[in-house]
Amino acid sequence: MGFNVAIRMLLVLGAIQVIAALPTWTPITKTRIVFMKLTHPGVTQSYSIPRAVPNSAKAVLIYASVQCGHTRPDTFQDITIFTEGLYGYPRYKKYLLVHSYHQKAWSFNSDNMWFPMSPNRRVYVSYPKAMKINTGCYLSLDAIGYY
Repeated sequence: MGFNVAIRMLLVLGAIQVIAALPTWTPITKTRIVFMKLTHPGVTQSYSIPRAVPNSAKAVLIYASVQCGHTRPDTFQDITIFTEGLYGYPRYKKYLLVHSYHQKAWSFNSDNMWFPMSPNRRVYVSYPKAMKINTGCYLSLDAIGYY
């Protein structure tokens, strides 16, 4: 066996070991966490992670989607979604971009986001005070899996 073949075999074996060490995740039926109008800028809101995700879970997979249209002003803003860590510090933050604009059309954005489980089983949502919107922006969060 040549040197290159031996190296390739070692790389393949190493990749197999890495894949085997990855945690396996469990999908669940899409379970609503919250569906809300984005009408409270500057306020952090918290929501319970559904019981479909067991207490033994290390992380939760959340499907986040935002829809916005026929609102003012024409702006791009980030919605911050996070779980809480020790001593109240955010453990892990993710951002979902929302685009509001004043016309008879809608913008959509979504993402699947992994979050470490909080000891308090809560997920938090906030968006900036600068986002002054009417009633045409909505956010939904759904739990879809865990490991």
